Amino acid sequence: MFLPHEDPAGFIEPGMQVHITMFERVDGEPGRELYAHYEDDWRVAPGPHLRGENFDALLGVELATELIDEHTFLIRLP
Repeated sequence: MFLPHEDPAGFIEPGMQVHITMFERVDGEPGRELYAHYEDDWRVAPGPHLRGENFDALLGVELATELIDEHTFLIRLP
């Protein structure tokens, strides 16, 4: 999660969030499956968040891919 002061410039508009969920692959192959979407931040706009007014799955996937590929590191948990 990026806090507002850590957000790489231009990625996440004020009042919005990228929601990313990581799953273990069901086919047993190495790696993980990701689900992502871009939406209103529930802490800023709870009503629009619950109504899905600015929900965008494609943009969420694009942002998550770039954030993970360019701006993060992965750690292995036991």
